[in-house]
Amino acid sequence: MSKLQEEINRRRTFAIISHPDAGKTTLCESILYQSGSIPEKGRVDHRDSFLDYREFERKKGITVRNKEARFSYGNKNYVYVDTPGHLDFAGEVNRSFEILDAAILIINACGPVPADTVRRFSHLRSMHIPVCIFLNKMDLVHRQIEEILNDLKEQLDPSVILSADTKETVALNHEEALEVYLESGEVDERLIVSDLKEGCLFPVFSGSALREEGIEELLEYISRYVEVPASSAHFKAYIYKVDEYAHLKIFSGTLRNRDAFGEYKISEIVRFNGNRSKQVREVSGPDLCAVKGLQGLKAGTWLPSLICEEGIELNTLTYRILSDLDPNELYRKIVILNQEFPELKIKLDDGVNIELVGELQKDFIQKRIAEQFGLN
Repeated sequence: MSKLQEEINRRRTFAIISHPDAGKTTLCESILYQSGSIPEKGRVDHRDSFLDYREFERKKGITVRNKEARFSYGNKNYVYVDTPGHLDFAGEVNRSFEILDAAILIINACGPVPADTVRRFSHLRSMHIPVCIFLNKMDLVHRQIEEILNDLKEQLDPSVILSADTKETVALNHEEALEVYLESGEVDERLIVSDLKEGCLFPVFSGSALREEGIEELLEYISRYVEVPASSAHFKAYIYKVDEYAHLKIFSGTLRNRDAFGEYKISEIVRFNGNRSKQVREVSGPDLCAVKGLQGLKAGTWLPSLICEEGIELNTLTYRILSDLDPNELYRKIVILNQEFPELKIKLDDGVNIELVGELQKDFIQKRIAEQFGLN
């Protein structure tokens, strides 16, 4: 395989992180439409967006579970991970951070930066995940971009810059690159890659997701400057979601059907694109897939070590689950939900207790318990 083909096959995994109503779904639909992955754009208010296909999500107009879409753009392959915007589902968002090569922080240019967006930005930065900022709804704004940029520097980080200033910023960051830049206007692109990963620059793009403005520049930047490590023979993977499948990010090595990890044995491997799936025999990293045979493992588990990491502590309230069932029987039925949502921390303690962030999550879990276990 040629070096060019290897580069094409190394899929860049990214997510759009946002506050509700910033335009995450609209940007996602525009990206998939421009890349030719979907024939027409869906809308939240029309309940026909490509990735919010579950009934609860379409009814509420929100994203609840991480989901992935695949597309090619500019001779590169991408996996887009759709994450919830609402704080009630922060546990789901936090698990997605482990599998990202980059993140797009989308901000509604018409208003201030929400506090939860600032927190998520800080989390991404602490994990050395390259962050590109997309100022959305610029067609509706009456402020100058320089004024908005100054606000972002103050609220997020002084290293927030306009994307057009990338080379100049990198030259100023590295004394050895400054002379070359002053002579030629160019810098070693490896310095851009490292500065982006180390949080020495956060490029800002502006446009309108609804009008498909600014998207091409954003994707070209990610394609050019986001590092995707070459896969090695050493197998390493992370379970970022559990439902009827265990959804994995394979960082390196190859996963094959019938592979075993302790008492667990892979019986099926599929790749998801929205709600469509394709069965495959093996998957090599870096890539995403979903498997059967790992039932019993929690979201947040690393392979092959089977070590499950505790997620970031969320601000929750403890609820008592009420049912006509004996508490011991109720617990035995629903404790399996801890595999999908470790942040629920379902426990048996003078009744069955559960940790929840807010009303939306409570509604979702009530509906889930009713559908899966036939319990009200």
